[in-house]
Order: sequence, then structure tokens, then C-alpha cells
Amino acid sequence: MTRYSDWTTRLTQFIQSRKHTPFEWGVHDCCLFAADAVIAIAGHDYAEQFRQQYTNEMGALRALKRAGYSSIDEALTGLLGAP
Repeated sequence: MTRYSDWTTRLTQFIQSRKHTPFEWGVHDCCLFAADAVIAIAGHDYAEQFRQQYTNEMGALRALKRAGYSSIDEALTGLLGAP
């Protein structure tokens, strides 16, 4: 049995809890939704350094640059490793 054998239950509960949450840059956007799902499943926050750092698309790009990344792809590879 793996450490997170109940991950499907955790993921389902997380999705249900967010299904009516409106999109909001820097709070509940596409990348933070995925990062929040990882927190719900595994308890690790890969997006901690980006939370509350931007309020629009341009701000998100600036937050990536401040963290040393030129794109979301580069940030994901840097945080998670190469696919």
C-alpha cells in the first residue's frame, strides 16, 4: 500500500470543494488549482512562492521572472523535474 492510497478520494473531495470557486489570479487560477490539488493529495505546496504574488496575467509573468523562470513550462520543470 502506498502512502497516499486514498489519493482518489482526496482528489474528488478537493474538486468538489472548489467546483463553485470563481477564477481569481493569484488565488484560484489554473496553476494554483493544480497546486492546491497536490496539497490536498500529498500535503506539499509547490506553488508556495507564487501565492498572493500577482493579481493578473502580467503579474503572474513577473512573479515567474522574479523566481528565475522565463515561462510556466520552465517553472514546472524547475519545481517538479523533467518529464
